[in-house]
Amino acid sequence: MYELVNKKLAEWAGFVDTHRKFSSQSSYRGDAWLHPDGNEKPLPNFTESLDACFKWLVPNIRYSLAKRIDNRHESWVNELGHDILTYYAVADTPALALCLAIEKLIDKEGK
Repeated sequence: MYELVNKKLAEWAGFVDTHRKFSSQSSYRGDAWLHPDGNEKPLPNFTESLDACFKWLVPNIRYSLAKRIDNRHESWVNELGHDILTYYAVADTPALALCLAIEKLIDKEGK
């Protein structure tokens, strides 16, 4: 469901899309990504894994990172602050909220 967000985050973090699909029946390789550490393997699912987020995404954030719980909605809010700019995201899981906040940051940086 969040495949496009996951790919966008990966490219921002330095992953390189090396999709290699061979047409012969016996040599189908599938999708592979070159990770920033030089290994080629499947892409981590950032939107579902805080471990993957903190390993690959958080080190690329140049801003302070804060997390708080919004008890009224029982959801997670992640806040990425830069000077007076703040990027909020609300989701049912911490990993997804963090990814959506980082996506907002990426979109703002790109403009």
